[in-house]
Amino acid sequence: MALGPPCAIVSGTETGGFVGRAVELVVLEAALADACAAQPRVVLIQGAAGMGKSALLRRFLGCLEGVRVLFASGDETETSLVYGVVGQLLGGLPGPLPGPLASLGGQGPTADPLTVGAALVELLGVLQDEGPVVVVLDDAHWADTASLQALLFALRRLRVDRVLALFAAREEALGALPPSLHRLVATEVGATISLGPLPPPDVARLAASAGAGDLPAAALERLAAHTGGNPLHVRALLAELPRAALLADELPAPRSYAALVLSRLAACPPEAEALVVAAAVLGLRCPLGVAARVGGVDDPLAAAEAAAAAGLVEPTVGLTAAEIAFTHPLVRAAVYGDLALTRRAALHARAAEVVDDPGAALRHRVAATAAEDPALAAEAADHARREAGRGAWAAAAEGFLPAARLSPGRGDRERHLIEAVDCLILGGEFGRAVALAEEFAAFAHQARRGYGLGRLALFAGREAEAAPLLSAAWESCDHQSEPELAARIAGTLAMVYVRDAQVVTAAEWARRALESDPGASATGLARIILAMCLTVMGREAEAMAAVVHLPEDPGGVGPAEADALVGRGVARLWSDELEGARTDLALAVSACRGRGPFLIGLVALFYLADAEYRLGRWDDAVIHAEVAASQADDAEDAISRPVTHAVATFALAARGDWERAESHAEAASAAASALRDPTSTLWAAIAGGRFGAAQGDHARAAAALEPMVGLVRARPDIDEPTVQPWRELYADALLRLGRLEEAEGVLAPLEARAAERGRHSSLAGAARVRGMLEATRGREHAARAAFEAGLCHAAQVAMPFERARLEDAYGRFLRRAGARRRAREQLASAQQAYLTLGARPYLERLERELAACGLTPARRSAAHHLQLTPQELAVARLVAAGKTNREVAAELVVSAKTVGYHLGNVYAKLGVSSRTQLAAHFAAAGALSPQGVED
Repeated sequence: MALGPPCAIVSGTETGGFVGRAVELVVLEAALADACAAQPRVVLIQGAAGMGKSALLRRFLGCLEGVRVLFASGDETETSLVYGVVGQLLGGLPGPLPGPLASLGGQGPTADPLTVGAALVELLGVLQDEGPVVVVLDDAHWADTASLQALLFALRRLRVDRVLALFAAREEALGALPPSLHRLVATEVGATISLGPLPPPDVARLAASAGAGDLPAAALERLAAHTGGNPLHVRALLAELPRAALLADELPAPRSYAALVLSRLAACPPEAEALVVAAAVLGLRCPLGVAARVGGVDDPLAAAEAAAAAGLVEPTVGLTAAEIAFTHPLVRAAVYGDLALTRRAALHARAAEVVDDPGAALRHRVAATAAEDPALAAEAADHARREAGRGAWAAAAEGFLPAARLSPGRGDRERHLIEAVDCLILGGEFGRAVALAEEFAAFAHQARRGYGLGRLALFAGREAEAAPLLSAAWESCDHQSEPELAARIAGTLAMVYVRDAQVVTAAEWARRALESDPGASATGLARIILAMCLTVMGREAEAMAAVVHLPEDPGGVGPAEADALVGRGVARLWSDELEGARTDLALAVSACRGRGPFLIGLVALFYLADAEYRLGRWDDAVIHAEVAASQADDAEDAISRPVTHAVATFALAARGDWERAESHAEAASAAASALRDPTSTLWAAIAGGRFGAAQGDHARAAAALEPMVGLVRARPDIDEPTVQPWRELYADALLRLGRLEEAEGVLAPLEARAAERGRHSSLAGAARVRGMLEATRGREHAARAAFEAGLCHAAQVAMPFERARLEDAYGRFLRRAGARRRAREQLASAQQAYLTLGARPYLERLERELAACGLTPARRSAAHHLQLTPQELAVARLVAAGKTNREVAAELVVSAKTVGYHLGNVYAKLGVSSRTQLAAHFAAAGALSPQGVED
């Protein structure tokens, strides 16, 4: 298959014009060898413009055999073309493509980048069955954001796949690349190639290949110094100047790359020139017939042949139509950039009449219009609202932005820009949204200005700036004439105050948002915040009333009801209705999948993981928590990173997966330190506390949780027992460090608040620590009473790990009190729970206690939790539930090949050889039923 467009127009043949870069080629060959051995690799090639990145790629790709290459290149004029790069990567692939990818060529992209990324994982898994796959993205700094997010989402999920990904970007534009790419390249799967200047010996070889002959050493040194060793500039001068001029003491400046392209274009016959210009208006690739109609070309085949001979385009003839594609995006950029504004507008207007896609036609009409046009602005905005209505947030944003430009009235311009930014946020494109802050600073309307700047400050992690801006916006807003703006302001203020742990104030703002305009986009999160705040305030009945329109069994709800589902799910989670919480949150995740809104789906996902952790469904909790953390990282969502990484720590730490758990705990801590708000501090403290407790490092746990003491003095609303058990964890750590009075001071308020709220889970946890504390003080009767009360509370809520820890502590107390038989019962029950959960560090410590009792119950086959890695266990459980490899891959967002690799390891470790035997093994072990998020 074609390897993609050749490099820029230069003198010399493709092989003869390439010199040097031997070390770089070795690095690429080694990366490919690793990929062929099912060790995926990602390489970033960076260098200044013209330094030979594309030439290096072309040379490397030109030597490949038996490898499928997916090629794409960014385009400076198409950075806003949603999934433009993904579309290039898919060009020429036989169908059918996975659903979200197949729809990219339809009436505008609807799927979010994470859904498209999951489909790319599936596609790469299929393609590599035929041989290794090399994914190439040249000029990555000009790639559209959605494509980069989707591609990186896919690459991070490759484990044992025969895939090599190559990114090339200008050194001066590395900041335009997403941080997630830099992080990926910095891992063990990545490598960076930095292209520096060509040394004089390589310049000599380049000159010889260009026909300049053997230049003197002094001339070569001058040429290398004058051009900075830049191959593009060297080639340009070699093409421009005769040999005698190259020997002169002073060399002229090289012409721009555009001049090279335009000179070739000017030499083409008129019809070829017209065809190339029309194609530039249509994009990097277009149907030949459409380009001919736009350019008024009578003989398109002859024109395409002439343009191809000039090295400007490459014509192809497919099964359905002939197409032309530019040989390099810079060629298209040079042609398009040289067009006079009047000719460019006329061609766009003609394209609007010719193209079939109404959305594309509208985009061409917008591009053809330089002056204000209220009718066209209204049409673009209406189209954007339809796109938003079907969850195509990126496409909606791309509609609102030109609507703002075309609107004659300042008020309309400002409203459309607000709508654009809100769509970017709803679609999870926080970086692009925050980049528009300067636009809001110029707003004349005070309320809109304050709302825009305040909302962007919040999502940029600058919450201290957000509150005064939004408060001023609320005061200046006309609530009667602009109810939607009022709802947006109030909803965002609710987010600010809930993160600042001012629960009562947050609830008030959430109510104002819902009362101002219940249908506004900002009120979805407001409904969730209201339910959360009311629950924390002990007003569960009111929390449930906020979502009263939901049916008791909301199996058929869609994205419109997702916010209410999340609100009810979190309220149930914090009220100890754990199974109901899990059901609501799983349905909300499914409802938001592929359609968003992003934040509501993300909130549902990490609270689902928290519910699953409490329920002892740790395999599911690990899967969903790590997906949530990855999504927050991918979207550059600063305010969600602390909680997502914290929740990802819980089960991993309890199972002794130290490296992964610590990585998440540190990420939560770093993100919280950057934000410094109470909510982020709580989650980071919990992550550190759980990690320290699991390791038995009580000093570390205490140090992580200590900041909470001062925080709850300033923000007492955050001290709700069932939100997160920081007091239980901290009192436990202090007790084990011998700081008994401090432990008492931390524990007593927990017991009082939990009793007031009637929270059985918190009372059970508090009773465990109380029993240990009283036992340490020598108060045997009080200790026994505390443990027995704890068991009564634990029987009221399904939290197997917390019950096991209670039984563990009680059994140890009973053994030391001489009640060995009862101690064995408690310890054996705890051991079985730890074994079933896979809580390895807790199990190992318990078995030492059991040995002291003279009792070491034989492990049941449920010990597969201790034999398998978390990835293997996740695959095994889903396969045991009857899912195919492809279904498991979709659930875990990995390739089918990765699933097959892990499944092979599972079979070997468990001594089974079929899916049936695997399912029987799980059934015999009494393991939790494999179940993830419902489809």
